[in-house]
Order: sequence, then structure tokens, then C-alpha cells
Amino acid sequence: MFSDTNVKAILAMILMTCLALASHKLGLMNISLSILDDENPTFVTHMLEGGVLEGELNQSNQQIESSCKKVDSNTFSMCGISIGLNPQMAENTEFNIQSGIDLSIYDNVELEIEYQSPNNESRLRFSLRNYNTEYSQPKDFVSLKFNSVIFDPKLEQTTVTVPFDSFRVEDWWIKEKNISFENAQFDIDNVVFIEIMPDDMSQEGVYSFVVKQVLFHGELIDELGLFQIILICWLVFIIILVSRQTKKLKHISNTDALTQLLNRRGITAWAERNGASFANRRKGYLFYFDIDGFKKVNDTHGHSIGDELLCELGKIVTAILLENDPKESNFAFARLAGDEFVILFNRLEKDQAERIADNIVNSLSAPIQINNRLIRVGLSMGLASFEPLIDTFEETLSQADSAMYCAKQDGKNRYRLFDEHVRDVIYRRKQIAENIRVASENGQFSMAYMPIFRSSDLYIHKVEVLLRCHSAALEGIGPDEFIPIAEEFGVIQNIDLLVIETTFRHMYRHQKVFNKSDLVVCINISAKELNNVKFASALKGLIKDYRINPQNVQLEITETSLVEIDEQSITILNEIRETGISLALDDFGTGYTAFSQIIKYPIDCLKIDKSFIDDLHSENEVKKTLVKSILAIAKSYKLQTVAEGIEKDEQFKLLKEMGCDSIQGYLLSKPISWEHFKTLLQDQDGQGNVIKIAN
Repeated sequence: MFSDTNVKAILAMILMTCLALASHKLGLMNISLSILDDENPTFVTHMLEGGVLEGELNQSNQQIESSCKKVDSNTFSMCGISIGLNPQMAENTEFNIQSGIDLSIYDNVELEIEYQSPNNESRLRFSLRNYNTEYSQPKDFVSLKFNSVIFDPKLEQTTVTVPFDSFRVEDWWIKEKNISFENAQFDIDNVVFIEIMPDDMSQEGVYSFVVKQVLFHGELIDELGLFQIILICWLVFIIILVSRQTKKLKHISNTDALTQLLNRRGITAWAERNGASFANRRKGYLFYFDIDGFKKVNDTHGHSIGDELLCELGKIVTAILLENDPKESNFAFARLAGDEFVILFNRLEKDQAERIADNIVNSLSAPIQINNRLIRVGLSMGLASFEPLIDTFEETLSQADSAMYCAKQDGKNRYRLFDEHVRDVIYRRKQIAENIRVASENGQFSMAYMPIFRSSDLYIHKVEVLLRCHSAALEGIGPDEFIPIAEEFGVIQNIDLLVIETTFRHMYRHQKVFNKSDLVVCINISAKELNNVKFASALKGLIKDYRINPQNVQLEITETSLVEIDEQSITILNEIRETGISLALDDFGTGYTAFSQIIKYPIDCLKIDKSFIDDLHSENEVKKTLVKSILAIAKSYKLQTVAEGIEKDEQFKLLKEMGCDSIQGYLLSKPISWEHFKTLLQDQDGQGNVIKIAN
């Protein structure tokens, strides 16, 4: 797409082209030279005489009059006018036949001459005498080339315009001077004389002529030449325009539109371009960091403030980097995506890298002013060194990412260098991911069931399916650890579908139990599914294969999974809802979702996180107020509510009084096997009082 500047430049070129063509058509590029003009005193007229005759020459009123009377027809006679074009003539100095003027810039000559002769068939000869070192001698007037045209002025009413194409080099001169073919061509780039004389003076009598005008016409440039120049100008213009546009597009493709820093493509290209410049093979360092709690900033202050925060962060970090490298020749700074940034130094010592990292972390720990608001954020950073011509940008970025992960695990708002400890942490996570994959393939996962009770009568109306692993390689590693690892290494989709299909198969085999109790089965899915465009269609296929009533299924997504949610994710959630399956927002309160944003998500239920329940008692007014607010807002949005982690009688009583719809927790039941859960359902009386809570 052309910018406004390019469009203006194109319009200007079109206008200039039109003006040039119009100027040529209107004659504004024409040039002329009048030989008889008083403004050209350097042009001096002489009489040409030869043989037996009587002649005279007069010059006045910008015209030349000449007459010759031939008295003897048996003798050779010559009579005419010679107009010298050598400036030295006017100065009465010695005439130099080598010096004339260039008439090749003209196209034709306009002549107005009155001519009378005793022979009605006699015509005039008009010659342009040219000097050239290839064929002329400085002392020999005859050696000047005769470029001549013969015409009859009596046939013309006023003037005759003679194009230079009509001129010919006289044959007698070519033969007499033994002129080569190359030099026998029309040549007027150094005309010393203009000669006008009768072509034939064989009869006796008076030959007279009046030269009223000798006017050379030409163009600064002819039409073809103008078109060629215009074409060349357009070609040069297009080359410049394309070059600038290519450079601009390259800049755009390598630059982050928001912060004007490099993007991933740009910094990757910079790394490749500068990789060969490590002549001394010193280490470089890569800094990889993101903002701690950036989602909270967006939810609290809005995305426009979040964008300004990213721009301000870029300026702050750039200023710090320029302190270390004022010429900006040793580093590149890029925004990869969202709140992820990368700095790449191609020459840096370890102590310098740590000092810069420490400076950045400390600088961004202070509040940043955005639109009269003080916003406090921090960042977690990972550093990794790389050897020139050995380590690739992607490999080093992966190491820095691992170091940043450890920085977050250590408490955030700090930096970590990639070292053996970080390598061991990442190796362990990779091993766990591989063990998860193997366990999934070998059927080493099973399901546990966590009952969910109605608060009003303690009737079990929902059950949450929980994943358990029986692999020896994953012993001691719970879902809280292996699920995030499965998400990170891309094996979670297999687990999600495994859990869903296993649950649906179980529901199909025990249709009578599920149908009799009208039980809703709650299944957790990974945040990765919110970017899986095939998930909804796979879900529909499983519903059809196992003849599941979708109203008996509820999928749970964690609130933190909404951190990176976008329009595509919301579309996928809507596609899930269209199957008839309901959606619950799990662990509500652990993320930074503003209450006003809940309405954007197609959810049916809020599950209040255990952290809000742990300290819930009658004396804790803060927790009571928070929980009441959540329940009130959920009710206003017509959302069902479930409180997680109920472990005390007082918690249950308070939640029941506040109007929480459902509860789950160790007070009522731990996760149990299917057989145990089925027994609870069968023992459940009409009132649903399986577990008695003291009043």
C-alpha cells in the first residue's frame, strides 16, 4: 500500500510530465537564431565576387541588398553574399576560419529572399560552410565543407523553411578534396560562413537579391528526445519509489507497530546479520523478559493504558541500553509479542550483562506514570550467553526463556542467568513431559470423582472428574505440576481428549446411574484448547459416538487461562456452548479478570477459588465482603456459583447464608473412586442428606 507521500510524489511526476509535454506542444522549448538581428553584431557580411562583373552590397534595416551585373557571358563569374559567423570579424582582427558557431542544435532555417536574374530558371544556392580538423585547412577557404541547398525563392510568396535534411554536401568539393565517406556527411557543428549566391550566372545581365531574413529554428529537445527523457525520469522515479517502498516495507515487516522496536523477524535478521561480525569471538548475551501482572494492568486500567505502558517501558529500557552503548551499534531491542521483550548484545561481558539486567529490573520496579496514573509493575528476566557462529538465536532465546521461568518461580521481579541449575530444571520438565506422553499412550491415567453438593440440601448434583496418574516415572508429581508442563510441551491436547473420551465412555457404560440422578459431570480442559480450532468439532464427534446428553456435561476453564484470550478463543467457547455443553470458570479470583469482563465470556458458572474460602469466618469481614460481592455479581449475571475447598462447618454455614449455590471440599467428600461415588449416589435419599452437618 502506498503512503500519502508516495501518492503525492506520483501525482507530482504526472503533473511534471503533463507540463513538459504541454510546454513542448506550445513551443516553449523552441529556440531560434536570427543572423540579421541587430542584437548579433558579431555576424559580418561580405560581398562574394569573382570574374568579370560589377557588384555592390548594401546592408540596412536588418536586410542585405546585393546586385551584380555580368557583362561577358563567355567568362566565369561569381557573385553573392558571405555572412561571417566568427566573432573576430567584428573586432577587425585577423580572421580565423577555424572558429564558428554550432548550428547543429537547430532543425531548419527560415529564409526570406527576393531574387531577380536575367534567367528565369536561375535559382539560389544557400550554403553552410563548416570547419573541421578532419578535412579543413586553416589557410584554405575552399577546404571548409559546403553544406548546401538549392531553391527558387521566386516560387515562394514570402518565406521558405528549409529543413536540414534537405542539405547536401556538394559533390565537387568531396571529389576535389578527396573526402572520405565518414567526413562527406552533413556537418554544421562549427559553421564559419553562410553563403548565398545564384546557382547559375551563365547569362549576361543583372543578378540582384534582397536577404530579409535568415532565421534558424530548433528545439531544446525534440519530441522523441523529450519522451526518452520522460521515460528515463519515470524509470529512475519508479526505481527510487520501489526502493524506498521496499525499504519501508522491510522496516514495517521488521518493526513492532506499537513500540517501534524490532519485532521477532527484525531481531532474528539482526542476529543473523551481525553474527559474522564477531571477529574477536567474544560472547554475546540475550535478555528475555516480560511484565509481571500485565494482564492486571489491562483489566484494571484498560488496553490503551496497557499499550502506553509497553511504549513507556520500551523508552525506559532503550535509555538504559544507550548508556552502555551510545552509538546503538552493539545491541538490538525487540518486542516479540504481548509483553515479551528481547535484548540482544553481540559483545558483552558477564559482569556488564548482570549490571544492565539489574539496572533494568530496578528501574521498572518504580511506579511508571501513564496519563497521570502511577502504575507499578515489575518484570522477570532471563539471561543467556551465546557464542558467535555457534549458537543460534532460537537456541539462545529458548535458554533465556528457561532462565526467565526460573526467575518467576523464584518470586518474580528479578533476573536469572541460564546456568547448570536452570538447565537441570528444564531437563527435568522435559523428562516429565516425555513421561506424560508415555503414560498417556500406555493408559496409566485414571479418574477420581469429587462430588459437588447443592448448598440447600446437600444433594449431589454435580461431580468433578479429576485426573490421576499411576506411572512410576511420575510418582510424587501431581496434576498441579504435570498439567502446566503438559501445556508447555504441547502434550496437553492428548490428555484433554483422553480425559473427555474416558469420561464419556464411562457415562455411556453407566447410563442408568447418570440418568437416574440427572448428574452433571464437570471436566477440566487446558487453556491450550482455547486456541485449538479443531477442539469443538472433536468434542461434537465424541458426543455423537458415545450418545452423550450434552446438558449433563460441563467443561471447566481456569480464570488464568483468560489472560491471553482473544476473539478466536471466544469463538471457540461459543462453539462449545452451541453443542449444549455448559462452561464454568474455575479458580475464580486467582486471575485478574475484572467483573465487567465476565459478561464477555460465554460461561454459565463461577467456581470461587479456595484462597477466598480458607480464612472465611464470621470475624473476617474482609473475606466475607469479597465473597458476598462475588456471589452478588454472579447472581446479577445469572451465573451459578460453586465454592471450592470447604473444610470447616462455619465456612459451609456462611456460604449457605450468603446464597452460594453449590459447595465442594474435604468437609463433605474427598476425591473418591467410581465405586465409592456410585455408592454415595445410591444411598442418597430423596432429600439428598447424605452427610449431616450440625446446625
